[in-house]
Amino acid sequence: MKGMMFKVFENHVTRHFGQNMLDELLDEPGLSTGGSYTSVGNYPYTDLTKILGSLSERTGIPVRELLHTFGFELFAVLAEGHGAIMARFSSCLGMLAGIEAVIHRDVRKLYSDAELPRFEVEAHQDESYLRLVYKSSRPFVDLAEGLIQGALSHYGVNENATVLREDLSDDGTHARFEIQIGSAWP
Repeated sequence: MKGMMFKVFENHVTRHFGQNMLDELLDEPGLSTGGSYTSVGNYPYTDLTKILGSLSERTGIPVRELLHTFGFELFAVLAEGHGAIMARFSSCLGMLAGIEAVIHRDVRKLYSDAELPRFEVEAHQDESYLRLVYKSSRPFVDLAEGLIQGALSHYGVNENATVLREDLSDDGTHARFEIQIGSAWP
């Protein structure tokens, strides 16, 4: 997992729970780096899951909620940091439908070793409906859902959108999302 994700998560924790909480989390035993991450490094995703588990224990907030909130905020960071890619899309559903063909293609050019989840478009109707399947080797379907909600907010359509999620695995690695903007479902 790219170190950039760890750095964004560290900032997220500091903003919501304080520097002391982050320091305590990074001092937890069993982290592959001893709790030190750089934005250019690659780290096991299990470090993030350990940190999330510790944060959940300390705050009483379920891991899935922590991941969802992080995903929501992560979208804004990614959109800001990759403005040229985002400028290619005039709509939220167009951007979400273009994750594999455009966004992940460009990410692979920049980071050839990136292990990215897959987003398969099953159905797409203009700016009103998208059915998207998420598959990953990592248990981050809640993060993906947060990213989707963050995208809806970024494009200013979250108030008029409905997201339905169907888990296709028990381990958080595979889900189907149906996203409707407006009131008429196909």
